[in-house]
Amino acid sequence: ERLGMEDSASGSVMVPCVCWVPKGAAEQTPQKVQLKPEEVEELLADSQQQLMTQKEGESPGCVAQGVDGGGDIEAEYELEQYSEEEQDGASALGNTLAGLTVFSSNADDPYITLKTTDEDEDDDEANERVLPTDNLLLVGRAGEEITSVEVYVYEAAHQQCYCHHEVVLSAYPLALEWMDFDPEQPAQKGNFMCVGLISGCVEVWDLDIIDVLEPVLSLSTCHALSALRKRKSKKKRSAAVGHTSAVMGLSWNKIVRHMLASASADCSVIVWDLSTAKPLFSLPHPDKVQCVRWHPYEPQLLASGSYDGCVRLFDCKSSQSPVMVWSVECEVEVLVWDRLSPGRLLVGTEGRKVWCVERHAPSPLFQIHAHDAPITDLSLSCHVPGLLVTASADHSIKFWDVRGNAPAFLLRRDLHMDAVLCAEFCVDEPFTLAVGGQKNGFHVLHADKMPAVHQQFKERGLVIPLTADPTKDEASSSSKAEQRMEVSSTNS
Repeated sequence: ERLGMEDSASGSVMVPCVCWVPKGAAEQTPQKVQLKPEEVEELLADSQQQLMTQKEGESPGCVAQGVDGGGDIEAEYELEQYSEEEQDGASALGNTLAGLTVFSSNADDPYITLKTTDEDEDDDEANERVLPTDNLLLVGRAGEEITSVEVYVYEAAHQQCYCHHEVVLSAYPLALEWMDFDPEQPAQKGNFMCVGLISGCVEVWDLDIIDVLEPVLSLSTCHALSALRKRKSKKKRSAAVGHTSAVMGLSWNKIVRHMLASASADCSVIVWDLSTAKPLFSLPHPDKVQCVRWHPYEPQLLASGSYDGCVRLFDCKSSQSPVMVWSVECEVEVLVWDRLSPGRLLVGTEGRKVWCVERHAPSPLFQIHAHDAPITDLSLSCHVPGLLVTASADHSIKFWDVRGNAPAFLLRRDLHMDAVLCAEFCVDEPFTLAVGGQKNGFHVLHADKMPAVHQQFKERGLVIPLTADPTKDEASSSSKAEQRMEVSSTNS
């Protein structure tokens, strides 16, 4: 039932977020970064300058200004112990790069006595190859010495999962989102990861490049990209303004593909234009915003969840004021649209409840007292109508059937974590989900192997959800949607 990925060296590794990448999105043979010695020196000098700037307090994008309760986030995620270690890690990285000597191949390196054979190179290439039938799984990790996102390859046919490569981050990751929009070549599709950081930055990384040291985009003022990136790029790839506190939620618009929404503890939602790396507009809120979600089929609709206990629905093409507000009594932790019943929005709260609201109804359809501690995540299967998993700080997950307005409890699983922080169904495999939390790494579960879930859904059948951009009208529908959204942004 479970494929476990536990950290054997330290039980303190935390997995705050996971994200699946669709099959066929990744290049079969990823590229590798090859830096010349002078490029390493230039990168090192730029990194040292950034560290000096941050120590002198000249980086307003990394400091919460006028936002009450910035420390609450550190207390909630127990991050005080990581602050000093991250600074030491950054210095250690600089010292490592400073002494780095680059050789064109291992055969030229005098310190490598066991030379690589052609057979070894073939094995390495085979391990790095990503097949069209493979999913990627992104796992945000915060350890004692490093914060990163590990990129795993999941082979559904064999139910195997292995680490492909790792992306080292500058700060603790709070949110992950995948997208196929290429900021430098908008007409083409790529394979990119967006990361919301506790520093207030949103970083965009190319998943098809291994050993890369910096993101493609940095949507904030706190980390300007290095001189090396600026010299090579025709455009300046850093934003002029951004969030002033932790980025806690991200959502990519799958129809208007150059748009990304970010939710922050600075009491705002920013909608970004990824083609220019600048904000289109900002949506102010009365309290910290934990989560944000674009509607899967109506690109102008954006839902947000705030610490004030309200869920707001915005129609971004007509107004920057909410068109609907639902009160759910407690802090909103997570939102998820039901792709198989697109009018419904599920809400998980700090008050241990799951609420279901409908976009045209002023009152919630139903509520579930789901757990004995705050709910940390929700996920709906993309192919099984009504299959919901809830994650909680009570170190468990639960499975539910929420089709219709009479939800049914199916199963509880204790994962022996201090708190389960994230759970997400695979976008291609109906019953496969990834779960992560405090301690004990993360797990890939197969819900169809659980008798209660199998019995409930065995005769229901699978559904292929509507595509966000139908193939026949992909160009025209996307163009029309972009025109509507551009009108809204220019009037803001």
